[in-house]
Amino acid sequence: MKKKNNYRNFHIITIIVVTVVMLLYFIGNIFPDNKWLTPVIIFVYLSSTTKLIGPYEKKDELTKINLGRANGITLITVIAALFVISLIGSNSDNKDIFASEVYIFTALAAILMRSLLFIVFDRTPESLGGDE
Repeated sequence: MKKKNNYRNFHIITIIVVTVVMLLYFIGNIFPDNKWLTPVIIFVYLSSTTKLIGPYEKKDELTKINLGRANGITLITVIAALFVISLIGSNSDNKDIFASEVYIFTALAAILMRSLLFIVFDRTPESLGGDE
């Protein structure tokens, strides 16, 4: 029987995959016609977190609490970011800047933030390096 991975590994892989994709967006116009990029991102993310790593153990109560805290903070941040983006976009002379790439990048940043917050909230006392 294959050993099941913990939920922390899922978020570490998510951080790596999303960071690589965001770096590709930062590098520039590598993909002149990037309509195919979003389905590829979704496919790579799903295949890397489910098929390559294998099954995950069930979420315990602490994992659910930490994930809920990360989801709440991420939701509030994304709503505020989209509000600011829409204000800037509606008052901007150059509306081409606020195309779909901005919203895709915001979604990727939200996924990254959720995973980072979960990793921070899921620390154990041993990982903090405190005295016993």
